[in-house]
Amino acid sequence: MEKYFVKIVTTYWNSYQKSWLKYNKIVGLKKHKKLGYVIQVKNEDVENIKNTRRINVNIWPDNDSYNFWQEYDVEKIICEKTIYEEL
Repeated sequence: MEKYFVKIVTTYWNSYQKSWLKYNKIVGLKKHKKLGYVIQVKNEDVENIKNTRRINVNIWPDNDSYNFWQEYDVEKIICEKTIYEEL
Protein backbone atom coordinates (compact mmCIF):
# COMPACT_ATOMS: atom_id res chain seq x y z
CA MET A 1 0.00 0.00 0.00
CA GLU A 2 1.37 3.41 -0.94
CA LYS A 3 0.57 6.88 0.39
CA TYR A 4 1.91 10.02 -1.22
CA PHE A 5 2.77 13.21 0.62
CA VAL A 6 3.91 16.63 -0.56
CA LYS A 7 6.06 19.04 1.40
CA ILE A 8 5.61 22.61 0.18
CA VAL A 9 8.34 25.24 0.05
CA THR A 10 8.00 27.57 3.05
CA THR A 11 11.49 29.07 3.03
CA TYR A 12 10.39 32.60 2.25
CA TRP A 13 7.14 32.66 4.24
CA ASN A 14 6.48 35.44 6.72
CA SER A 15 5.38 34.78 10.32
CA TYR A 16 1.69 35.04 9.39
CA GLN A 17 2.04 32.37 6.71
CA LYS A 18 4.04 30.13 9.06
CA SER A 19 1.17 30.34 11.56
CA TRP A 20 -0.92 28.46 8.96
CA LEU A 21 1.33 25.47 9.54
CA LYS A 22 1.19 25.69 13.31
CA TYR A 23 -2.60 25.96 13.48
CA ASN A 24 -3.40 23.63 10.53
CA LYS A 25 -5.02 26.37 8.47
CA ILE A 26 -4.16 24.57 5.22
CA VAL A 27 -6.73 21.99 4.18
CA GLY A 28 -5.25 18.52 4.38
CA LEU A 29 -2.10 19.59 6.20
CA LYS A 30 -0.89 17.01 8.71
CA LYS A 31 2.08 16.81 11.02
CA HIS A 32 3.62 13.46 10.11
CA LYS A 33 5.74 11.75 12.77
CA LYS A 34 8.76 11.46 10.51
CA LEU A 35 8.18 13.91 7.67
CA GLY A 36 7.02 17.07 9.44
CA TYR A 37 4.21 19.15 7.93
CA VAL A 38 2.95 17.48 4.77
CA ILE A 39 -0.15 17.30 2.59
CA GLN A 40 -1.40 13.87 1.62
CA VAL A 41 -2.24 13.72 -2.08
CA LYS A 42 -4.17 11.25 -4.19
CA ASN A 43 -2.17 8.74 -6.20
CA GLU A 44 -3.67 10.02 -9.45
CA ASP A 45 -2.43 13.58 -8.71
CA VAL A 46 1.21 12.62 -8.18
CA GLU A 47 2.23 12.56 -11.84
CA ASN A 48 0.96 16.10 -12.45
CA ILE A 49 2.71 17.35 -9.29
CA LYS A 50 5.94 15.66 -10.39
CA ASN A 51 5.76 17.39 -13.78
CA THR A 52 4.86 20.88 -12.56
CA ARG A 53 6.49 20.83 -9.08
CA ARG A 54 3.46 22.90 -7.95
CA ILE A 55 0.33 22.15 -5.91
CA ASN A 56 -2.93 24.03 -5.35
CA VAL A 57 -4.04 24.07 -1.73
CA ASN A 58 -6.92 25.65 0.13
CA ILE A 59 -6.17 27.92 3.10
CA TRP A 60 -8.60 29.43 5.60
CA PRO A 61 -6.70 31.92 7.77
CA ASP A 62 -9.73 33.22 9.69
CA ASN A 63 -10.87 29.67 10.57
CA ASP A 64 -14.41 30.59 9.53
CA SER A 65 -15.69 31.79 6.18
CA TYR A 66 -12.72 33.39 4.42
CA ASN A 67 -10.65 30.89 2.45
CA PHE A 68 -8.73 30.86 -0.78
CA TRP A 69 -6.89 28.55 -3.15
CA GLN A 70 -3.24 29.23 -3.78
CA GLU A 71 -0.52 27.48 -5.74
CA TYR A 72 2.76 26.61 -4.01
CA ASP A 73 6.10 25.21 -5.04
CA VAL A 74 6.73 21.63 -4.02
CA GLU A 75 9.88 20.93 -2.03
CA LYS A 76 9.50 17.14 -1.90
CA ILE A 77 7.17 14.37 -2.97
CA ILE A 78 7.35 11.43 -0.61
CA CYS A 79 5.98 7.93 -1.06
CA GLU A 80 5.27 5.96 2.12
CA LYS A 81 5.02 2.23 1.46
CA THR A 82 3.44 -0.32 3.76
CA ILE A 83 4.54 -3.87 3.17
CA TYR A 84 2.65 -6.85 4.49
CA GLU A 85 4.62 -10.05 4.70
CA GLU A 86 3.42 -13.38 5.97
CA LEU A 87 5.96 -15.23 8.08
